[in-house]
Amino acid sequence: MWVAYLGFFLNQGVLASYTLFVLPIEQSLGRNHFLAVSVYSMALAAQAVTSPVIGRLVTRFSARVLFAAGGAVAGLGLVWAGAAASYPALLIAYGVAGIGLNAIGLVVGAPLAGEAFPRQRGLMVGLLSTGTGLAALVVVPLTGLLIHWRGWRLAFTALGMGLPALMVPVALKWLPHDPAPSAVRSALTPERIRLDLSGWLLVGAFFATAFASFANWVVLAPTLAELSVPFGTVALAVSAAGAVSGAGRLLFGYLADRWRPVTAGLTGYGISIAGCLALLALPRHAPHLAVFSAVVLFGVSFGGRTPVFATIAARRYGAQFAKVWGWILLGQGVGGALGPACAGWVSQWTGSYQADLAPVAALYVVAAVLLVVVARIDHHPQAAARAAGLEPNDITREWSE
Repeated sequence: MWVAYLGFFLNQGVLASYTLFVLPIEQSLGRNHFLAVSVYSMALAAQAVTSPVIGRLVTRFSARVLFAAGGAVAGLGLVWAGAAASYPALLIAYGVAGIGLNAIGLVVGAPLAGEAFPRQRGLMVGLLSTGTGLAALVVVPLTGLLIHWRGWRLAFTALGMGLPALMVPVALKWLPHDPAPSAVRSALTPERIRLDLSGWLLVGAFFATAFASFANWVVLAPTLAELSVPFGTVALAVSAAGAVSGAGRLLFGYLADRWRPVTAGLTGYGISIAGCLALLALPRHAPHLAVFSAVVLFGVSFGGRTPVFATIAARRYGAQFAKVWGWILLGQGVGGALGPACAGWVSQWTGSYQADLAPVAALYVVAAVLLVVVARIDHHPQAAARAAGLEPNDITREWSE
């Protein structure tokens, strides 16, 4: 499990750091908000597209091979990004890095955690997701220092050399050759689950959540810089947001197990909306206390819906969880890929990164409404099971209780 945690830590460290690259890249390759932000979308799109393929490769070659190969491919893509002389080259290079990062990420991690601790699935997924917070405390500030001292190209190169140097030998030494565990194999069998209305609403809610969250994250540093916050403070603020997001994932995973999952989810959406509005209200040259308060408010709920949705799907679909989780992650991947690109387009059109915050808050409202609708539909779990084409016993208990 600790090797999976290391992989997710490196995955999140690289992705979370990209917001610090946006303005330096614009200064080097030309001022184009849309293209600079779309580089991040390319990595997320690559992850969304390759998740099913990587999942099937795990059952054929084992996690050991995938983690080692993923580390090597991610390193290659990052070094290539550091040498890119144009936006098209950077888009392709970071997309390659995204494929490698996906192979060391959560494609297999969530089902593994759920199978090991089925009664605390939300908490375990939340615990695994705290790699985001640790990555924010370690990788993000180091990347910020490298960009400040030696430029964005050297920073990409350093990440590209350091990631495989750490991931590849660890994977080869500590991961077994065994095939994927049953939870992962179950998700990849030819049999397909027939999602009912509630299932598709869950996919839609996670799509909207990822669209809003990743759009907000990638423009976080440019937004603060636009408000005349010094680069060093921006890097610390991004690090703080990522750190509290790790604690937030663990918190919401715990709450999803202890509260009604819908209550935990709606609490997270409320905090996210408040964070967006706080960032939107920041004036130029805002005091550091105001900056960090707004950023932490946004960060604590960033990613907090992952353990919540995992708990909802597990309680509702029981033994079919892994298959449904794959669909939900697909919604997350597509939303995460489209969100940053649309944020870049809005920024390019309005001339301001801060203009992205209002539509992001509106999307959180949409996702919250979808979650409430699912709770209403699933008031009678046995009927919901039959509507999904499952046996009633496949549902462990009503997720909304």
